[in-house]
Order: sequence, then C-alpha cells, then structure tokens
Amino acid sequence: MNTLTRTLILLLSLSVLPALAAQSPIIWTGGITLEEREAAPAGGTRLEFFVTGGHYLSSIQVVVTDDSGREIVNTTTTGPWLILDLAPGTYQVQAVRRNGDTQGGMISVSGDGGNYAFMFPDN
Repeated sequence: MNTLTRTLILLLSLSVLPALAAQSPIIWTGGITLEEREAAPAGGTRLEFFVTGGHYLSSIQVVVTDDSGREIVNTTTTGPWLILDLAPGTYQVQAVRRNGDTQGGMISVSGDGGNYAFMFPDN
C-alpha cells in the first residue's frame, strides 16, 4: 500500500470516528399504555406530552438544542414520554403536534435529570 492510499484511509477513518463515537441521548420513548409507563427506564430527563384535558399525546416532533444552539435531539415520539440522557445544563425544547401546535421552552437539567411537562391545547 503506498503512502497516498494510507493517508486517504487514515483521513477517512478520522472523519467517521466522531460519528461513531457520538451516541444518541435518546434512552426511550413510549408510554402509551400503563404497562409501558411502568416498564419505562428509571432516571434520565423525562419529557411528557399531553393536552389540557389530561390525555396523553404521541407522535410529537421534538427538537432539543443545547445552550450554544447545537441540535442534540431531533425525533418523533412513539408515546407520551421521551426519556433522554442529557448532561447537566440548559436546553431549549421545541415540541410540535401533527396539527402544528407548538410548545416549548428552556429546561435546566441537573444531575438527576428531572421531569418536564408540555401541555397542548385540547383540540
């Protein structure tokens, strides 16, 4: 193998390593049934989505950015709970229903994660 080929292989592997090393902060999403909520993993930062009347929501598009504006999470929930493994810090959360209703705001995550509720209009 010549020097140019080795250099190209090294450069390609270095460009791929950060992507492989970066792990998604999503631990779990779900919670449609009581059984799912009871089986949800403990810990982490829990985001919960529901309407004013108290009914849970799923299929919420969630974007979480850190305090520098870097996107940490961009996903659609499969239930009313989204549990994330976020480092302590301040994050911006934007949650959007299929009908376009949007909720969000800043959350401050401490060492124990915490629970954050996002209530949408009942429509």
